[in-house]
Amino acid sequence: MRGVYVAEAKISALAAAKTLMLVEAAAGKLIEILSAVAVQVDKAAASQQIECEISRVTTLGTPAGTSVTPNPTEPGDQASTATVLANLTAEPTAYGVNLDHDGGPSVGGYRYQPQPEERGLDGAGASFGLRLPNVPNSGDFVVQVKYRELG
Repeated sequence: MRGVYVAEAKISALAAAKTLMLVEAAAGKLIEILSAVAVQVDKAAASQQIECEISRVTTLGTPAGTSVTPNPTEPGDQASTATVLANLTAEPTAYGVNLDHDGGPSVGGYRYQPQPEERGLDGAGASFGLRLPNVPNSGDFVVQVKYRELG
């Protein structure tokens, strides 16, 4: 499908409540959130309960983290115009509405796979974050967000 991108990152020794991945839409582009995953991948991981949120950013501020290059899912698509950061070390100033809020076992992972009519849509130039609001036991996590750029 044209205009669909996957942003993925591995976060080693995650042991803090933080934004796992932040997606900032470019001016003039809408972002439709197709899916999101946060799963613990340690070989000897003991499963724990994790809580995840996908939240709209109301005030961006100056977030900092590891830059991620989203990959197009269809060969020949242009590069994504969105800016994606993972494993944030400086958070956005303020979050607003949660588009999803759920918990689950860390080894099975948090999975956001909405029906088409339930997909979150973020406005042009807006941002959203996949967040871990509570401190987990230290572990390695893989985080992935799949989205479509519209406009």
